Amino acid sequence: MKSKNGFTLIEVMISMAILSMMSLLIYTSTFQTINGKQMSENKDEQNHSASLALGKMSYDLQMAFILGAELMPSDGRMKTVFIGQDSDINFPSFAHYRYFKNSPEADFGEIGYSIDTDKENSQKKVLLRRESATLDDKPSEGGVFEVLVEGVKEMHFEYYDPDKKEWLKSWDSSQLENSGKLPRAVKIQLILEGEEGEDDLVYQTIAELRMYKGALNF
Repeated sequence: MKSKNGFTLIEVMISMAILSMMSLLIYTSTFQTINGKQMSENKDEQNHSASLALGKMSYDLQMAFILGAELMPSDGRMKTVFIGQDSDINFPSFAHYRYFKNSPEADFGEIGYSIDTDKENSQKKVLLRRESATLDDKPSEGGVFEVLVEGVKEMHFEYYDPDKKEWLKSWDSSQLENSGKLPRAVKIQLILEGEEGEDDLVYQTIAELRMYKGALNF
């Protein structure tokens, strides 16, 4: 009697089913590895961006100042006002950097931080830094805007009053209570959107203002 070589139809179907299951397991494992790697890289990028942004904000605030009345032009063309709210801040600072030699700019300017809708994705928000190379009578307007961080959910500021010894939700040096004064320190909280299924990322730091004791009169 001659032997019959080959596979039966049932054996082929079982083999195909096993192969399909193995392929699915390999695909799932590979996808999870790639997805996990991408999430890790995204989180590292967010950490890096947030760290740089907080460092920049801290330095700008450390160099904040207010000029005394005798140094201000009497025609009102220029103001130095520190205006801080819960989610945005504007102030004069010596942190301005001149990139071109002999350019008609000083070593100070107006700086502001706020969050706004991402122009490329209306569902997202970004952290904006505003800088104007000149001081004028509109300390919260003008200048050039730069995106520092994408995927921002919230940003909050608090202002330490050295006289009251407490943190305040706002600070306006143009008002009588804080006229011509800066807060001793500013607490910054930046909240970024976490990856899908992940918690939001919260970053916080405190910037100490070097020239908080009073207006500069030179």
